[in-house]
Amino acid sequence: MLPTVRKIKKSDRAHDFPRINTEQGFTLVEILIALFIVGILSAIALTSYLSIVQRAKSCRNYLCIGLDPIQKGCATEIKTIASTVFQGTTIEVRYSAKCDASWARKTGPFISGSSDYVENREGQRYGQALVRDGYIQHYSDMGPGKELRACIELPSGETGCTDFPN
Repeated sequence: MLPTVRKIKKSDRAHDFPRINTEQGFTLVEILIALFIVGILSAIALTSYLSIVQRAKSCRNYLCIGLDPIQKGCATEIKTIASTVFQGTTIEVRYSAKCDASWARKTGPFISGSSDYVENREGQRYGQALVRDGYIQHYSDMGPGKELRACIELPSGETGCTDFPN
């Protein structure tokens, strides 16, 4: 016997084969949502990065030894905690609570070749800097904490210092 041939209707063909989606890509709304999320994550990352960079620019206590107080951002929120006059030059101990560090500042006539520094009660010197002629103000690099006094040492070896802060 011969097989019977069955005629296929158009409606049957649509059920036999999966439909291929001819639409490709993203909608405008999907792209905007993705850009919004990327923008928020970038803002958070940038804020964290800038915070880390700012902390790296400053120092604290013993990490400030020998560093410039202005370059490290310690020259804000400062106070003079001790001062004296030595041979017409005002010597001050400047203290930054932000960095918990001190340095010497001199104002007045300077003798070329003299040096300024801060020292602790045991005589340990920090931030020794040579003074050159022509400056009205000069400051040393920093030492740790605020229990330091500021000193000037002349080329002759003569030294003038502030008292230690109370």
